[in-house]
Amino acid sequence: MKIKIDLHTHCFEAIGIFSPESVTPLTVEKIIDSVKRKGLDGIAITEHYESYFGFVAQKIVAEYFDNQVLIIPGHEIYYRRRHTVELFLPGNTVFRFLPHPMDDQIENDFDFGKLHGIEINNSQYNQSMDKPRIRALAEKHNLILLSNSDAHNLNDVGYYYNEIDLDDLINRVRHHTESKVNDC
Repeated sequence: MKIKIDLHTHCFEAIGIFSPESVTPLTVEKIIDSVKRKGLDGIAITEHYESYFGFVAQKIVAEYFDNQVLIIPGHEIYYRRRHTVELFLPGNTVFRFLPHPMDDQIENDFDFGKLHGIEINNSQYNQSMDKPRIRALAEKHNLILLSNSDAHNLNDVGYYYNEIDLDDLINRVRHHTESKVNDC
């Protein structure tokens, strides 16, 4: 079943929460409200370098909000000097994608064999992204094209989003021979 989901957000940064101890049902409710206002079914929470926020938010949404929206834990990290987003999907599955690809040299110094997707739309960097080149990279490396907000403000959540079946993301990883948890 296809859902509407933004797979690249920095929600806790957006509301000024930088400590895991500050994540509460009240702060998560602000995120849920933003997701619902945009008509999305869910989001991935991909704070910089820290997946804890997404896992805690996912637990709070289940415990306090009856899973009103889907939360996928993730993080945005550096892998080989490039930003990379990792999403932690069911079944110990890690889906990786390249966010906001802009560097002309990326083809020469990045291991695309570790990726499953690439952003074609990103609300923070869209004007700087070479869409024909990104499409060519996606085709060459069999990457799914993604559209995400990269929201650093709750009002920007869902500016771009994907209509996708999560099973398609999981199956893409399972059929990719180099995808294993923690291999980056």
